Amino acid sequence: MKINLSDKNPPTKFFFDEADHSRGWVELRICAPERMREFEKLTVKKGFEYRRGQRFPTEKPNTKMSNRLIWDEFITDWSGIVDESGKPIKCTTDNKEMLMDTVAKFAMFVGIKTDELTEGIGDEAEEQEKN
Repeated sequence: MKINLSDKNPPTKFFFDEADHSRGWVELRICAPERMREFEKLTVKKGFEYRRGQRFPTEKPNTKMSNRLIWDEFITDWSGIVDESGKPIKCTTDNKEMLMDTVAKFAMFVGIKTDELTEGIGDEAEEQEKN
């Protein structure tokens, strides 16, 4: 398996229309396990609950914050996303969260392409193991 240590987790560009690249694209990357652990530490409050004299561990996740961090990590850049007046929407953390929360078409596209990216990484690793 060949690994680029200078860029361990590069993004992949996905076009909204494969036949017409001028319609825009979004760059996505898979969130590395190390980053996911960091996000969990930031977004899951661990504690204890007592019931009938016994102590049980509890976890209270902050789903909104977790989603914001994950979406910011997954989506690295985009082009061709405009508002109703044709003004480009900048690729910012707030805009990523807004689009993923409120624009089903965008969220579905990102979800499908993230699945493709995940499958592609798995297929690539299997192919390299065979060789």
